[in-house]
Amino acid sequence: MKKTLHILPLLLLAVLLLSGCAVDTYDEGNVVFGGAYYLERGERVDGDLAIFGAAAELEEETTVAGDVFILGGNLVGAGTIEGDLVILGGNADLRPSAIVTGDVVTIGGGFNPNGARVEGDRVVGDDITVIPFDMDWLSGVQFPSNVLDNLRLPVQTRVESYFVNSFLLTVVAVLVVLFAPLATDRIAQAVISKPAQAGGLGLLTTIVYPLMLVIMVVTICLIPFALLAVLLLVFAWVFGMVAIGFEIGKRIFNALDQEVHPILTGALGTLVLALVVNGIGLVPCVGWLVQYFVGVVGLGAVIITRFGTQPTQLVEALPVIEEIPPTDGGEGENA
Repeated sequence: MKKTLHILPLLLLAVLLLSGCAVDTYDEGNVVFGGAYYLERGERVDGDLAIFGAAAELEEETTVAGDVFILGGNLVGAGTIEGDLVILGGNADLRPSAIVTGDVVTIGGGFNPNGARVEGDRVVGDDITVIPFDMDWLSGVQFPSNVLDNLRLPVQTRVESYFVNSFLLTVVAVLVVLFAPLATDRIAQAVISKPAQAGGLGLLTTIVYPLMLVIMVVTICLIPFALLAVLLLVFAWVFGMVAIGFEIGKRIFNALDQEVHPILTGALGTLVLALVVNGIGLVPCVGWLVQYFVGVVGLGAVIITRFGTQPTQLVEALPVIEEIPPTDGGEGENA
C-alpha cells in the first residue's frame, strides 16, 4: 500500500530554521550542516532534527520530540524519537535502547534497527509518494477528448509528477547552494547581466551538443565519453535552473526586506520557479517551450561562467573623452 510522506514540508521546515552556523539550536528544533552533533544523556530537542551531511549521535535517555530527517548524513541513535525517522541518501544505526514512535522511511539510504523498537511502519522506496495530500480525485476528472488527445499520461500521473519534480529540484537546490554558494551566485549574476548572450549560447549548445553525442556514439569507442557528456549536460542544466531560482529567492526576500541564509534563499526561490515553470509545462503542446527557454538561459549562464568558477565580466561604460577644440595655431604664433 502506498504511503503518503510529508517530506517536502519537513525539508522546508528544516531549511526555515537556518541562520548560518554549522549547528544551530532553536526552540522548534535543530538543523545540523556538516561536522558532528551530539545529544547527551538527559537532553531533549523540542522539535524536529534535520541532519544534512553530518554525523549525529543520540545517547541513551535522550529525546527528539519530533521527526528526524537525514539527508546524506549518518545517525547513531540510542534514545527516543517521538516522530518519524526519514533517511534520504544517509544511514541510521539504532541501538537496542532506541525507540521510534513513528515510521521509518528510507529513500536510497541504509537503516539498521539492531533490536530497536519501531512502533510505526517500515517504508522503503517504491512504497512512498512525496505528495502530502491525496491525488486520487484526479482520476475521475473528465476533459474534452480534443484537449488530451496528445497526452499519453493520465492527468493524475502528470499532476503527481509535477509536485515530485518540483520537490526534487528544491532538494537539489539545497545541496547545490550548501556546497557551492559562490558559484551559484555567479551563474545567477550572468543570467541577470547577460540574458541574451546566455540564452543564445544555451540554445546553440542544445543544437550542437546532440550532434556531437551522435558522432561519439557512432564511433563506438567513444560511447563511455558520450555518457559522461550527457551527465555533464544534465548537471549544467539543473545547475542553471537552481541559479535562476536562487536569484528569484534573493528578489523575494529583498522585497520583504529580510536577510536570510543563502540556503533558504535558494530553496524558496527554486521551489517557486519549479512550481511556476512545471505548472506551465502541464499546458499541452506549448507548455514545454517555457521550460525549455528557462533551462536554455540557465545553461548558457553556466557555460559563460564555466560552472560558476569565473565571475561575469560586466561591460563598464568607457570614459567620455572630450573633444579639444582646435586652436588657431597660426594666429597664436604670430601673437
